[in-house]
Amino acid sequence: MSEEIESSNTSFFTMQATGESERICSRVYEYLLESPYKFSTPPVNHFLHGGIYTRTLFLPKGILAVGARIKVPTTVILHGDVLLSNGINVVRSTGFSTFKGVPNRRCIAYALENTYFTTHNVSNAKTLEEAEKEFTDEWQLLSTYNKEEQEEVNKT
Repeated sequence: MSEEIESSNTSFFTMQATGESERICSRVYEYLLESPYKFSTPPVNHFLHGGIYTRTLFLPKGILAVGARIKVPTTVILHGDVLLSNGINVVRSTGFSTFKGVPNRRCIAYALENTYFTTHNVSNAKTLEEAEKEFTDEWQLLSTYNKEEQEEVNKT
C-alpha cells in the first residue's frame, strides 16, 4: 500500500531517478501511448516572472500521467489527492503540501481527486519555450506542445 506524505516528509521529491526507476517510468509511458484509451495531456498554466518559471498542471480525478524528467531543482506544491511513484516507491499526498524537488527526477501520478501540481524554479529564460528547455530535456513531451489542448487552456 502507499505511504502518506506529510509536509515534514519530503523524501519522495528528493529522490533522483535511477536506471531502474527510469526504466519503469519509461515503460509506463510507452504503455500509455500504446493503450487503446484516449491519451490526454494535462492542461498547463505557466509564466515567467522575476527570474522564476512557474508551471501549474491540473490532473482531473482518475487520470494517470507520467511526467517528463525534470533536470533543475524546484519547489513543488501539490493540492489534491494523488498517488505518486518514481517507478520504485509509491506515496499518497492529500490536501496541500510543499516540497523541495531535486534535479533529475521523474514522477508517475494517479489523481484520486482533482489535483494541482505547481513547480517553481529559477530561470534565465526570456521566453516560455526557453524556460521549458531549461526545465527538461524532454520539452517536446510537455503538454504545451499539444497545440489543440493548450489552445483550450489558453481560452480560460
